[in-house]
Amino acid sequence: GEKETTTQKSERTSDINDLALSYETKGGNDLWETFGADQAITEMKNDKMLDKLIASKSKAFGGAPDGFIDKVYAELLPHIRNYKPERQNESGLFGWINPQIRNKATAVYNREYKKSEIDQKGKQKVLQMLLLRKV
Repeated sequence: GEKETTTQKSERTSDINDLALSYETKGGNDLWETFGADQAITEMKNDKMLDKLIASKSKAFGGAPDGFIDKVYAELLPHIRNYKPERQNESGLFGWINPQIRNKATAVYNREYKKSEIDQKGKQKVLQMLLLRKV
């Protein structure tokens, strides 16, 4: 996949932080938990704000497997809902999400894709052994 430029990374960071900005006032935590987080994740997905970053965490050879990015977003949702915008974190919403992306991506990959990759490698080995016997 293509690498993100520093400018793209900083735009993405501020775009994501902007999603929680209006919730940084008194009562914002409850509003965030009620509907702000869901709204934010919908925007992140629609605008593909984290797609490249999530895809880069896939352990699959040749990029993220089908459905991987959506499954990681789903794993991130409870974490995003737990964000407390009233605290006005210096690193913002993105700073809250970013450290979890690798953990969630690894969990999704290991749970959903690793077994099929192992099965594929096993099938290839068996085929190689059968082909070698025929020689």
